[in-house]
Amino acid sequence: VRVNGDGTLRLILNTSIGDYSYNNVYTSGKYAGYTYDNASACTKASPCTTTYNASSKTFSNNKTVTNSTMKQYLENTWYQNIADYDDYIAQSGFCNDTSFTTSGSTKYFSVYYRTSVKKTPSLKCSNTQETYGGYYESKIGLINADEVTFAGLNGSNENNYLYIEKNSNIWTMSTGNSTSSSNARIYTLWNSGFQINNAWLDYYTRPVINLRSDLSVTSGNGTENDPYVVSLD
Repeated sequence: VRVNGDGTLRLILNTSIGDYSYNNVYTSGKYAGYTYDNASACTKASPCTTTYNASSKTFSNNKTVTNSTMKQYLENTWYQNIADYDDYIAQSGFCNDTSFTTSGSTKYFSVYYRTSVKKTPSLKCSNTQETYGGYYESKIGLINADEVTFAGLNGSNENNYLYIEKNSNIWTMSTGNSTSSSNARIYTLWNSGFQINNAWLDYYTRPVINLRSDLSVTSGNGTENDPYVVSLD
């Protein structure tokens, strides 16, 4: 996806691990949070951090939060498939932006205003004052709408590397729509750009991890038949 500001390398799985809901509760905007009912706002200065214990094979949060359905699944179920490579995976930032902006008399989630109204995506995660969503540091997450926009998939483009299958939605971790919605709504990646859908629906899920910045490529040319092989020095 990109090289992060700290030198780590962001990767997205090239296929879906299955159809899952972002959150199985959705009747309030707070359920658009990767976590919700947080003890305090998740900001750059005070991130919501989730660490992995390789011995017990469990994740733990640094704050009292309620994990979304998606967060629980990615961490407690799917991460176990790659846990043997935990040393290669960086603890890195993920943005579930729940900050607000105002246009006229309407309040919008900032990511909606940036990507759908102003067309000015940003890789900087805005600080939130909400006790849901915000800035996370973890081993695993999802792509966000700003990253999708920078990748060029803001219109019909079946040659884009994020494209999987026609008429298939893929979850991002970006909150969508205006704050007037009483339901939790999330950006999904569609073959013609974006859609905004209710969090309880089942859509394709493509995990995102970050490789450590101190890995070395030992072989391979980066093709499907001869992929890069990386190792720790």
